[in-house]
Amino acid sequence: MSFDIQLQREGMELQGWFLLVKLCVVANELTACRIREGTLQGTLVAERTVDVQLIIPEYDDEGRVRLTLAPGGGTLHWEEIEYPILGLADPGSRYLPPSFDLVRCGS
Repeated sequence: MSFDIQLQREGMELQGWFLLVKLCVVANELTACRIREGTLQGTLVAERTVDVQLIIPEYDDEGRVRLTLAPGGGTLHWEEIEYPILGLADPGSRYLPPSFDLVRCGS
């Protein structure tokens, strides 16, 4: 699985985009079997924490997460609040775990 996000902060507001690619083996070939992309919009709720709305235009779906930047800025903690489920074959499935840490590219 590959999950990339790009974020920009301006004052109390945060905006960005994300791309999730789930990889599968089909006929002995590694291929992308699921792609989700969209935008992120949020507002700072604490010094290093922002509540973010995920917008997935392909499915007209939304979700919410809380992002917390670790001291030093090298790690970003992602915590699911409401998972976007439209377009999922199984609404109980998750492509991303409920919480995880993202590491800055090149770290």
